[in-house]
Amino acid sequence: MKLIISMLLIVAVSTGLIESRNVTNGADLLNNQKDITNLLKGNDSTLIYKRELYYLEHPEKGNLTSDREGAHVKAKVPKGRKGEDNSGITLGLGIDLAAGFSKPKDRQKIADAINADEDLRDWILRVPTTRGEKARSWLKREGNQSPVFNKTQMKQLYEFGYEFFLKRAKKRLLGITGYPIADVIPELRLTEAEFDDLALNIEDSNQDYLYELLADLAWNSGQFARGRQNRIARALKVKGDTLSRADKQIVRLKALRVLIYNKKIPTSRSGRINRLAWIDSKVDILSQY
Repeated sequence: MKLIISMLLIVAVSTGLIESRNVTNGADLLNNQKDITNLLKGNDSTLIYKRELYYLEHPEKGNLTSDREGAHVKAKVPKGRKGEDNSGITLGLGIDLAAGFSKPKDRQKIADAINADEDLRDWILRVPTTRGEKARSWLKREGNQSPVFNKTQMKQLYEFGYEFFLKRAKKRLLGITGYPIADVIPELRLTEAEFDDLALNIEDSNQDYLYELLADLAWNSGQFARGRQNRIARALKVKGDTLSRADKQIVRLKALRVLIYNKKIPTSRSGRINRLAWIDSKVDILSQY
C-alpha cells in the first residue's frame, strides 16, 4: 500500500497535480496522500470512460439496470444509498414486492413471466408486504429459503420490469397517472405519437435506447417524479423534422445526460457513473448509423 501511495505521489508531483515544494515533511506527506485519495475519488471522467468501454463490449439490453440495481439471484431487502430502510422483499433486479407488486394479480404476472413452478409461484404469492427489518425477519423465519433464480429467469425478471417501468414512464410523460406529483405539466406532456417517435426501430426493441433509459429512470419512482418528470420531458422535446430517428435519439440522450451529470436526477455516484457511461456508449453506436 505504501509503495502504491509513493508511486501516486511521484505521478502527482511530476504532473503538477501537487506542487513539489509541499512534499517536505510527514504532516505534508499525509495531507498529500489525502489530496491524491480525494483526486482519485473525484476523477469521475476516467471511471465513466472505462465504464463506457465496458458497455461498448457488452451492449446487451438490461446491462445498465442490472449494474445499477444489482443482479441478485436470491431475494433480499436492500437499503437505500443513504441508509434508508424502506424496501420490501426484492427480487432479482429491483422488483420490490412491497412497492408496486403487492397485489395478488401483480404477483401472478411475475410468476407467469418467469414460468414459475407451483412451489415458486406459491412463494411469490405469500411474500408479505412488510419492509425493512420486518421483511428481513420474515426471510430469516423462512430459514433464508429464498428461491434461487437461474440466468434465464433473471433475464425474464428484467424484461418483466422493463415493460412495467416503461409503462410507468409513459403514463407520467403523457400526464395520465392522475397524480400531480408524478404527471408532467400540461405544456410539456408528450402525445402517444411523440412517445412512439422515441423508438429507434419498432422491429427491434433491443435498439430502443431511449425506452431502456426511461424504464431505468422509472425503476425508482422518485427519480421520475416531484418535478423531475418535467425536466425529463423537456429533454425529450426535439425540434427539427429533418433529423433521422438515430439523430433524434442522440440529441435526446445527450439532453438526458446533462440532467444526470448535473445531478438533477438523484442516484448514487456509481449509478450516475454507470448511466453516463451507458449513454456515451449508445451515442457512439448511434453515431455510426
